Amino acid sequence: MNHVYKEFSIRKEDEILRGLSPAEVFQLYLFAEEVEDYFTQYALFNHDPEVEKTFKTLNDYLHAINESPSLAEEQTLLYKVKNASLEEVIINDSSAYISILKEEGLGFGLSKNSDGIWKVNWMPTQ
Repeated sequence: MNHVYKEFSIRKEDEILRGLSPAEVFQLYLFAEEVEDYFTQYALFNHDPEVEKTFKTLNDYLHAINESPSLAEEQTLLYKVKNASLEEVIINDSSAYISILKEEGLGFGLSKNSDGIWKVNWMPTQ
């Protein structure tokens, strides 16, 4: 996964993610969070034209991160999954979520883009 992350973080080409499971894309997203690589994290979202984007541009996303008040560590997604049991749940051929078992009702949504590659949903933890 380190090789995939490194290549994707440099090239930002979805094809690099082809064949990865939802759980593996989730791992890349969390790693980007941990190393504060928000450029790569933004690239992991589903950017299909028909998908409503919460942040239309990378600059909008970076601005929102910089403007949002820092959460207490125990409130962050990264903290919640560090020692949690995770379960990949495939809903159908194009929709899945990662269930964070110690946080009842908390899941992280992913969907396939138009090229059939798993990507992160906008507002994935709703």
